[in-house]
Amino acid sequence: MQLREKLIQFLNAEFLSVGEVQNIPLDYDLVDSGLVDSLGLLKLVSFIEEHLKVSIAPEAMTPDNFRTLAAMLRTLGESSESPA
Repeated sequence: MQLREKLIQFLNAEFLSVGEVQNIPLDYDLVDSGLVDSLGLLKLVSFIEEHLKVSIAPEAMTPDNFRTLAAMLRTLGESSESPA
């Protein structure tokens, strides 16, 4: 499973209601939409570091780097061009 798919799976499980599973677009603003708040951003960073075994530099932990899937993939060094 690719990083993008793992992030989408986590977002669906953690922030959406049961039965509301979505294929979240790369440019969907998770923060402005209200899907993820500041506590949610912390959960997301924790998930990435603990479960995906990716270390995130402190200076990279800004809301803008985790606002969209595309921003997360760039921050984590993945291409957002990879297939879903």
